[in-house]
Amino acid sequence: MVISVLFVILFYAGRSTCELNNYNEKIVFSFINTVAKRNVSQLCGDSLAKIGPYLLDYNTIPAQKEFFITAYTSGDAEQFFSRDQDRWVFRAYKCIQAAGEAPYSKSEHPLHYCFGYNEDNEKNDGVAYGICIPSTCYNDRNKLLDEWRSMISTDAITIDYTSCTKSRHDRQWYQKPVAIAEFILHQNFMLLVVVATVYHIKKGKQTRNKWVEILLAFSAKKNLMKLVRMPKDSQSTITCMFGMRFLSMVWTVIGHSFIFVQAYLDNVEEYKTDMVDHFYNQWITNFTLGVDTFLVLSATLTSFTWFKKIHKNSSGVLPLTLNFINFIDIKILRLAIINEDPEMFLK
Repeated sequence: MVISVLFVILFYAGRSTCELNNYNEKIVFSFINTVAKRNVSQLCGDSLAKIGPYLLDYNTIPAQKEFFITAYTSGDAEQFFSRDQDRWVFRAYKCIQAAGEAPYSKSEHPLHYCFGYNEDNEKNDGVAYGICIPSTCYNDRNKLLDEWRSMISTDAITIDYTSCTKSRHDRQWYQKPVAIAEFILHQNFMLLVVVATVYHIKKGKQTRNKWVEILLAFSAKKNLMKLVRMPKDSQSTITCMFGMRFLSMVWTVIGHSFIFVQAYLDNVEEYKTDMVDHFYNQWITNFTLGVDTFLVLSATLTSFTWFKKIHKNSSGVLPLTLNFINFIDIKILRLAIINEDPEMFLK
């Protein structure tokens, strides 16, 4: 009973801290009209002054105004590094939607979603602030964030860290040489697979020409058969692990999908409550346990291979044991380095 009460208290306490503050249309437009006349660049001031008339115009889609206002928020700064960062992603996404960018046409009014907080106070109940501003105001982002903080909060701690997300890339992917080269390379690989597969079906795999052998190495028919073919020696593998690996992979993918979708939901609190309160959703909320399956599979296969070597070479038990211990030490060292200093591991 005590454990149940503690769980409920912790759950609702966690929920109360993960919600961001909402501000109505009056507050947002009051902020924009005020800062447009303050110490900002003329280009930024002109852009800010046009926001109200544009969003209130008859020809403007009403949803754009709603998206724009929703982007203005404030909340716990520590959420940027927690499981509840989806709410900040949601606000940034609303700002990008308000810009009206489309794959086939660029917006006439690109926007930046900017947020900021005090780094020293980040983990001590620090407050972060988010605003949606015209891209022409990017150089004035620090002033605008500080003005937003002063307007909605009594917090006197200055903002010393800011970051922004653009609604539009400076250049599209087809304007970047590296992206074009990568696209062409991928298309050539796909063409190579198609040609190799067609040749394999029409001519078969029997050939003495080395170039044809290289071509057949890309055959989808040949590679798919290798993927599903069982080894001739039934004792050389643990067949049940194929099913365990597949089910664990599906379980993990589904679980991650339910996590990533949160950044695009308006009623995310209702969604989280439904996931937690319903018993039949436990297989989704506990998908992280599926990761343990991969650890078990890895350890089992490692042991399986090692014991097979011992069985074949019984006279060399000591060298094999030392190799096994060395292998385990390397694994532990690698994981320790990753946890302590990821950059050192990459170097």
